[in-house]
Amino acid sequence: MMRASIFATVLGLGVATPVWAADEVDLSAVVKTACAGVADPGQERSVPLGRIAEGIFFQIGYPPSRLLGTTAVAPEAYLQLLVDRVVSPPATMDRASRQALLHYVRQLGQELAPGSSITPKARGLRLTSPYPADTVGRPLWLFEDAATVRIACMPAKPRAERPVVVAQDGTPIETPVIDSLNEPTEIPRLGLVRTVTSLALTGDDRKKAESATIGIKRIRTEEDDGSTKTTTTLSFDGTLGLRLTGDQAAYPIFLYTNYTLSRDRTKPASALGPDERRDDKDTNGLAIGLSIDDVALPFRASLSGQASFVSDYVKGARRGVGSIFLTPGWMPTDLGICGLGKLKPIAISSIAFRTQCMVAGEIDYSHVFRAGRADFKEHGNFLSTGIVVGIDLVPPLFEKSGVVSSFRYRFLPTVSGTAPDVRRIEAAFKYRWWVADASAIDFGFTYRRGEEFKTYTMEDALELAFGVIF
Repeated sequence: MMRASIFATVLGLGVATPVWAADEVDLSAVVKTACAGVADPGQERSVPLGRIAEGIFFQIGYPPSRLLGTTAVAPEAYLQLLVDRVVSPPATMDRASRQALLHYVRQLGQELAPGSSITPKARGLRLTSPYPADTVGRPLWLFEDAATVRIACMPAKPRAERPVVVAQDGTPIETPVIDSLNEPTEIPRLGLVRTVTSLALTGDDRKKAESATIGIKRIRTEEDDGSTKTTTTLSFDGTLGLRLTGDQAAYPIFLYTNYTLSRDRTKPASALGPDERRDDKDTNGLAIGLSIDDVALPFRASLSGQASFVSDYVKGARRGVGSIFLTPGWMPTDLGICGLGKLKPIAISSIAFRTQCMVAGEIDYSHVFRAGRADFKEHGNFLSTGIVVGIDLVPPLFEKSGVVSSFRYRFLPTVSGTAPDVRRIEAAFKYRWWVADASAIDFGFTYRRGEEFKTYTMEDALELAFGVIF
């Protein structure tokens, strides 16, 4: 009963309706986005309302790429479309994002009012046009009156210029989706990452993608007799996915194959016992399947699903697996060390980064086709439910390459049938270079401890790792 209640608790998290507080509105980040490349060290500069709208959409965790997809539009039309979407949000926008959008726009309008007694988080912006007399009852007046409203960025320290989108005869050469933020904009048809869930990440979210990883570790020990033994661990963990749906599809679907290998070898090799094999402690598993991501649910949550055929080449096991991941639709919240439902900007002296916490519920149902030497019942079924929690660290909004880090804890007890429980920690700390629009390489350290899900092999390894995303 205790095990079964874990997932029920996760479901309850998705139904709860958080209450917004005024101090959750971070307009300083909006100003930074809007005034990048506009603010001048010596004088005020006019800023289009579309840039302010762009900053708001990023801050509420709803990047413009979700509004435009890969549709090519001229720069002026792009900015006007963002203003229009503030006044009339798209029908596909979830309730939490709509509420966050309203809070940001209302707060900004109040702080720009003459004689405002509110602590000016929007310091850096100034209303240069006359303040309308009919703003009472119109929380969106700033964008509803876009034709007459004029905003200026106050003098500030120089910032990096925005890339310019060039158009010839009204035909855009470059799609200005997140153009000013130097973020990945391409939606890859064929992708290589570490986890299935990373395949669907695009735009600013792609910075959180986990890279396909090759790891190595060598340990040299001296025996009592003076001889030396060297143990080498080699590992690979990656997912190759083919996008089956179009760029504008509401729910991306992928055909994927995920392969995990980890093997320890010692030289000189020790003698084996009568029932031992050299690869008994290896991880060697393959999953081939289909995935669907980000299906919106009516109770403010999103659902992702996977159906796969899993092979364990060490134990000889074969099984079919159906998985469901439920992510609550959090109202953007500041938890101090991270944002929930959004990336939280953090600056320590000259070091800047963003962090985001995540919580998801998980249900897995497996049918065993062949148990082999695995701890399964031959031709049996088993059900596992649990939770995944974690935190991601990525570079600031205006930077692409930089330090990335992640931590995940997965607790997946078996509630019906015969199979081991999964308790696993995975962590990574790397420096990532983006070598193309949506492709990157990284280098650093990875750590894993606990049961690997495809093979249920116990692992405990800290490794140097080289990673690839494309």
